[in-house]
Formats: sequence, structure tokens, C-alpha cells
Amino acid sequence: MLDFLATIFSPPNVIFSVLLCLLGFYWLAVIIGALSTDSFDLDLHHDADLDLDAGADLGGDLDAGHDLGHDLDHDVGHELDHDVGHDAGHDAGEGGAHVGGALRGILLFFNLGEIPLMIMLSLTILIMWAGAVLLNRAIGNESFLLSLLLFVPLLIGSLLVAKVLSTPVKPVFRALAKQTEQYQEMIGKICVVTTSEANAEFGQATIETKDAPLLFNIRTEHGLILVQGEEALVTGHDRKLNVYWVTKA
Repeated sequence: MLDFLATIFSPPNVIFSVLLCLLGFYWLAVIIGALSTDSFDLDLHHDADLDLDAGADLGGDLDAGHDLGHDLDHDVGHELDHDVGHDAGHDAGEGGAHVGGALRGILLFFNLGEIPLMIMLSLTILIMWAGAVLLNRAIGNESFLLSLLLFVPLLIGSLLVAKVLSTPVKPVFRALAKQTEQYQEMIGKICVVTTSEANAEFGQATIETKDAPLLFNIRTEHGLILVQGEEALVTGHDRKLNVYWVTKA
């Protein structure tokens, strides 16, 4: 055991072992409830929108700069200022969109955004740690500096292996994400109590949809009691109990 600890915390392996320890602390915090598995999750659709907006805003700022220059010096270089300001704003907007799209494409290639970030990061770090220990042992590396040079190749290789290992489970996480979206869509809607009453321990309600009324379990808080036929506002969802929290509409 002591030999194993000496090996994994030796100079060529210490970086990767520290990352693995930090990962262990994270999952310990998840177990005790201090963090959740989606604390650092990615929303690539939202991020892509931000990138596009940032590019457009930058283009707008450059156009604003052009307009200011136009007002201050209308007669001198008017046509030149117009072309530079317009082209710069247009190019900046397109550049922001291209950068955002490229980054999103890279992340999706490695299944980041489709599979929770911390799960993919955990798998990648575990593979990278094992690869580093085995590689350093195979080449007889005892240098910390050489391990730094190996860090990026090991990271890329580990991301590729993690992608291969995680691809078969992508449909599972897509289904979970879709279910979460459905839960979120329910929040803020008005439902009608269908049971004789709804309280903190029992109750069901329906929401009208395009196809057929959707029946689901509800619970109230703070001693609130709702009677059959009464309208209620959906305020949240409890994943563990699979019930929706409601209050008076």
C-alpha cells in the first residue's frame, strides 16, 4: 500500500493524483448534499446564444463608434469611416457567432453538454490518472517537467477514450434531460384538483393539454388544504417524491 501511494504521489504522477483527490472531494460533497451533480453543468444552447449575442453586441458597439466618428467628422473621410465601421461591426458579429459555434461543436464532439459535465470530467480525470501512472511507469519517467509536457496529450487522449465509453449512454441522459424539461414546463401553470382534497400528504390534479388532460400527484405546504375542483398554481417539483408542489391560484 505504501509503495502504491509513493508511486501515485511521485513527481511525475502528483498532478494527476491531486486532480483525482479533488474529484473525490467533489463527489463526497455530492454524497453529503453540499453540492449536486448539476452544480457545474453546461447548457450549450444557452451558451451559444450568449456567444451570438456577444458578437452582435460587439458589432453594435463598433457601429456606435462609427456613428460617433461620423458626427464628429462628417466631411472628412465620410465614406471611409462608413465602410470601416460597417465592415468591422459585421465581421465582429460573424466572428462571435463562428467562435461560439466552433466551441459548442468541440464540446458536443466530446459529449459535453449531452452528458452532465461532472460525470464526463470524472471519467476523463480517472482515465488520465490511470494513463499517466501506466505511461510514466512504462517509459521510466521520474521527471515532473516531462509529466507537464505529457499533460495535454494525456488530456486529449483521455477525452477521446471518455467519449467512446460514454457514447452508448447518451440516450439515457437525453431522456432524463427531456423529462427535466417537461417538469420545468409544468411549473407556473394552473391545475385543477381532482381528488376530494389535496394536502401535504395526498392529492392529484390535472392540466389541460392539446391531447388529453394530464394527471399528476400534487402536495401543498404550510398546512394548506385544497378541495376538489379548486384551481392551484404549480410552484415546483420534488424529484425524490415525484410530486409537484402547488399553492392557491
